[in-house]
Amino acid sequence: AITFRDDDGSILASTDDDTVRVWNIFSNDCLHRLSIVNDLSCCVRFLPKNRGVIVG
Repeated sequence: AITFRDDDGSILASTDDDTVRVWNIFSNDCLHRLSIVNDLSCCVRFLPKNRGVIVG
């Protein structure tokens, strides 16, 4: 799963290695890496006003 936040160019993506990562599309840097338990990363969303992310 993947979602895009256009106000700062961030991408939130679940990956095959049981992580969810936040990437900056302008610098290609991985900003955050979250480990996921039980492979529950079929949906990802940014919360409004940069308050966090939802993974489910």
